[in-house]
Amino acid sequence: MSTLDDTYDRLRHFLGALREFDDALRVSLAEVKNRDASLDAQWQDEAARAYRRIFEPLTEVTEQYITQDAPRFEDFIDQKIRQLDDFLHGR
Repeated sequence: MSTLDDTYDRLRHFLGALREFDDALRVSLAEVKNRDASLDAQWQDEAARAYRRIFEPLTEVTEQYITQDAPRFEDFIDQKIRQLDDFLHGR
């Protein structure tokens, strides 16, 4: 049976892993966008347009996650950790 102490530890571990994931995704997205921008000037055929129709929605969703969703998720988990910490330590 899991205790609140276990839950607290798991939430802290999860938040660390989430932040690492978000940071890695942020770096990867920036690199992909930079490489795509350098390729843009060289690749202008129909295959490039087909690629962009697929690529652009993916980068838009990823950008939205990184700029809007990730901070909210991280803040939410951090708030729950602080609340649980307060509860466990009688504050």
